[in-house]
Amino acid sequence: MPAAAAIACCLALSACGGDEPDVSGSLTSASTPSQDATQASDPSSPGQAAPVASEAPATPDATSVPSNPPSQPMSAQSQSPEGATIFLAHYVALLNWSNQAGNAGRLSAFEGPDCEKCQAQAKDITDRAGKKQHTAANRYRLDGIAAPANAATNPYVVPATLVQDATAVLDPAGATVGQLAASDTKVSYVLDWTGLGWQVTDIR
Repeated sequence: MPAAAAIACCLALSACGGDEPDVSGSLTSASTPSQDATQASDPSSPGQAAPVASEAPATPDATSVPSNPPSQPMSAQSQSPEGATIFLAHYVALLNWSNQAGNAGRLSAFEGPDCEKCQAQAKDITDRAGKKQHTAANRYRLDGIAAPANAATNPYVVPATLVQDATAVLDPAGATVGQLAASDTKVSYVLDWTGLGWQVTDIR
């Protein structure tokens, strides 16, 4: 074969046998339907947000005792019918806490030293606490508070109805060991204005 023809043949073969084009960058991997279903059901799969588990709201224990007594509102420290009404509502709320906590010590700050009914209330609480017992929440409530218009009178007598709802007596574990019967009692709270706030000096 002439030299020129041989060279031409070699050039043609070289052109036909050159590198194949790189198509790896132009292809995308297609996921199969079964793969898509697996990823959708697996929260750990990349690109899938894990479902957020909903938490049930905490239910307060009906037998638990609040660690702190209720605070007296500033509006209770007013020498007015409204102030006296708010004070008595706070006093009964504190009485309920004392019965539930088995601790009568906080009541004395709002009571006069000669209030015999106040002392009887405290004895009832401490006697029950001595048996390692306390009442459930909200033993008492006040209805029909009728504070007289002239709060400057001293003593200031406020009639009301002290309602005792049927209340469980509990042991330290919260188990019921007794029951207090429901009752309604007409009472009159004798209040004294100390200059800083109200004080219960008698319960008639």
